[in-house]
Amino acid sequence: MGVSAFNKMAVAAVRKFAGVPLRLMSTSTSLVVKKAYDLYPQNKESFKQFPIDSISFMVGQNAKKENEPKIVLGDKQVYGIRHLSPVCVAGFCAFSEKGNLGRKIVNVQIKELKDAHLEVGLSLSPLDFQEGKNEAMAEYMAWIAALSEKYAVHLAEHYQEYPALANKLSKTRGKNEVLSILTATMLKNAIKTPSKPQYDPYIGLRVKLYKSSGDKEPKIYCPLDEGLKAARLQRAHVPVYDIENPEEEIPVSKAQINFGDVIIVQSTLRPSLGLIGGTVFASLRQELRSIVLLQAKTRNAHKSSPFVVDAPSA
Repeated sequence: MGVSAFNKMAVAAVRKFAGVPLRLMSTSTSLVVKKAYDLYPQNKESFKQFPIDSISFMVGQNAKKENEPKIVLGDKQVYGIRHLSPVCVAGFCAFSEKGNLGRKIVNVQIKELKDAHLEVGLSLSPLDFQEGKNEAMAEYMAWIAALSEKYAVHLAEHYQEYPALANKLSKTRGKNEVLSILTATMLKNAIKTPSKPQYDPYIGLRVKLYKSSGDKEPKIYCPLDEGLKAARLQRAHVPVYDIENPEEEIPVSKAQINFGDVIIVQSTLRPSLGLIGGTVFASLRQELRSIVLLQAKTRNAHKSSPFVVDAPSA
């Protein structure tokens, strides 16, 4: 895979420093972070390029001719909104070749790679040159929250047209009651608020580490993939780039994102709706596409744990 549009932003940030060779930028990482932060609003994939008023939702259909929500940009239906997060400090992460293997979720430990996920959190924590909070991330969270509320309004207005909602919610419920239920669910899914005050709110992105490859031969990205090849399981490949060598992807076996690292994430925002364990699940799902690591805080987290860092209780 070539350099993504999102990686090019980081490359451009480096090259803006006239007369400073790329090989010397490792000694000026803080300057790179500040420059990337300042340039962010101008990037064509910045969330600021997608005003709330330009985004809407409609009742569409999937391949099975079943109704499902679709996203509309301007007057055109699109797969999703591909965009960049602001430069930010990583919150809770479980991002390595093993994903969150070993983590406990609702007191159940993930013991097999086939059940693991990649996880990365985007936090409000301030960057080195900031005080209080990351203002760009605060604006980004407000954008996500506003879109989530807009999506909830759409679902409330059309809930009888969606089987997942119509079959679960009584048709006697009024629009306001349905809207209240959906809005609370959507905002909880969009922005995580840890119960421990030392942790900042964060946006959590999550993707299953392995999925069925169907009839296709699984592509091998690291030695761990060989063990799941016979089961025809394909790794979810999320390229990671390092600012010190931004033209080349970090090998999967070495790519890690840890709590406290400074990153930019490219994702695609899409409406999601369904039933999980009989409970309605509605959210604007963010599909991870790639990550640029601007500044690494530590590389010691894997010494004592198969995943990156313990998650703060939410």
